[in-house]
Amino acid sequence: MKNLKYIFLIILGASFLASCDGDFFETTVPVEIPPHESTLAVSAIFIGQNEVHDVYVSNSLSILSKEDNLSVNDATVTISEAGNETDIPFYLPERLYRLDEGNTPLFEAEKTYTITVSHPDFPTASATATMPKAARIVDFKHERDGTIDESGYEVDEITIEIEDLSHETNYYVFEMAERYAYINGTDTSFVYNPVSSLISRDPLVRYGFHANFYEGLPMISDATFNGHTYQLKLYTYDKPQSGNQLVIQCYSVNKARYDYLASLQSFVNNQDNPFSEPVNVISNIENGVGIFALQNKAERVVEVE
Repeated sequence: MKNLKYIFLIILGASFLASCDGDFFETTVPVEIPPHESTLAVSAIFIGQNEVHDVYVSNSLSILSKEDNLSVNDATVTISEAGNETDIPFYLPERLYRLDEGNTPLFEAEKTYTITVSHPDFPTASATATMPKAARIVDFKHERDGTIDESGYEVDEITIEIEDLSHETNYYVFEMAERYAYINGTDTSFVYNPVSSLISRDPLVRYGFHANFYEGLPMISDATFNGHTYQLKLYTYDKPQSGNQLVIQCYSVNKARYDYLASLQSFVNNQDNPFSEPVNVISNIENGVGIFALQNKAERVVEVE
């Protein structure tokens, strides 16, 4: 009798589920997506020592849009400082706006610059940034198989010591390349191969997005060592060839650039994770989206033994 009672309850439950319309375990909730007003999307990252500066301009798309994100080639793009304004012309071969050696203003540390992008079909977009001072690299060392990674494998160790600028908050981004000389007759030029992995166990390090770096670029803020020298230890899986050179580049960046890179790296990391929260990529473009960043570069070279 007891078994018959359980069988009856199972049949009754199955009948109840079968009588329900649709899938008992599925609920459809309609979501109204607000209308999207397209704005200008701007990417302008200027390095103080460079002679060429590129500005990419496109437009934002709605979340359900199936359109391609195309460059906007008839905008008016200007850069200004203390009332001095320079037009940035469109460069058709690469479909971007370019300041080249002939019309590039001198981007000086501690000066403030404003980029403005206007087009009749979109609200005028603009952003303002101050060029940071370049840091000083006190020391740079490479040691073959000088440390181990988290799995215990031997890897090359990179040690960088920088002298921080005092009385202000500074942000640093690091890149490294292997360099060797290429000789063609009487002409000698240098070939640079980016080092594709720079990893640190330093708790101060965050990672910023870079298309060629799986982990991202190592970045630090001077919040805990303002005005002092700081030694940063990294390791790499790359194996530079003896006799070549390693070139470390320390970029002093503005906060907008630092936050943008960190948020973009988080966005990329979370793309294929169904349990992660959505990540908004930081933007400093007023009346638009994107990034306007100024950065100064310090560089040091070491021979690979």
